Amino acid sequence: MRDQFDREINYMRISITQNCNLKCMYCVSGETSEHKRDVLSAEDIILVCTQAVKLGITNFKITGGEPLLRPDAAEIIKGIKQIPGVDSVTLTTNGVLLKDRLSELAAAGLDAVNVSLDTLKPDRYQKITGGNCFRKVIKSIRESSQLLATKLNVVLLRGINEDEYLDFVSFGKEHQVDVRFIELMPIGEGRKECGVSNDSILEKLSQAYPEIRKAEKKNDTVKLSKTEPRNGPAIYYEIPDFQFKIGFISAIDHKFCKDCNRIRLTATGGLKGCLCYEKQENLYEILKNDEIGRKEKEETVYQVLQTVIYEKPKMHHFEAEKFITEHNNMREIGG
Repeated sequence: MRDQFDREINYMRISITQNCNLKCMYCVSGETSEHKRDVLSAEDIILVCTQAVKLGITNFKITGGEPLLRPDAAEIIKGIKQIPGVDSVTLTTNGVLLKDRLSELAAAGLDAVNVSLDTLKPDRYQKITGGNCFRKVIKSIRESSQLLATKLNVVLLRGINEDEYLDFVSFGKEHQVDVRFIELMPIGEGRKECGVSNDSILEKLSQAYPEIRKAEKKNDTVKLSKTEPRNGPAIYYEIPDFQFKIGFISAIDHKFCKDCNRIRLTATGGLKGCLCYEKQENLYEILKNDEIGRKEKEETVYQVLQTVIYEKPKMHHFEAEKFITEHNNMREIGG
């Protein structure tokens, strides 16, 4: 289905929990990381995805919070993968629990994993995340890269970890995992931190690796280092003879809204067209209404999906805080 601006919407990010086992400085403040609000069940999520596929959404990303805190994460992935017409189901995780759950995730049919890791220095890791799990995450990445298509998501923060861009390139080369630099979005605690421009990172990488070049596109896609669907807005570069790619997701430097192909489902059933705005439709009340049957729930969810897709905002306005109406933290909205 296309929205009112003629963008094809074929990708949904699904948060399956608001809880997280880390407290990243740009995501949450000092409060507890555990939320008690009711969330959608696996059955609810699969119902929504089934209706979404009917509208042309065939690629799904499982997020959180930390999605692997949910015991039924693999069950959800398997259920979505079994829906006729689904092309891919991928996962974004902080990697703390990934090593222990790799086998069941692979068995469920997971297509790829993105691991969020903002530093390669254990002391900085604890400062940024509030956790002492650095070595466990590194082991998760190493084992995941042997079993599934695996990428690193890196947020560089001014004065904290911005000097590590070359270290991540070396890490990507060593482990043959694609590395993506993501500009910090001014959502929640992210409004208080200073992100690093991706243009400045690319300029510095070009000085260190003059041969770096934009990755060749074939049929409007970039062939990544391992088999994996390309669903997002990353622009990829490559260095000759390196068996990995470097991606840039530049929501601030290069607003990619004209090509945005996604909507979002929060853990509590909010259906959102854009991260920038608080506007959402509440599917939880529909799905938990015992007075209506399954068929009516399916029809109502289908109609709500149609509305949210068609009314998806033309663009975000992260460059001007006065226009940002979303005040929840990233883990609450499935960023």
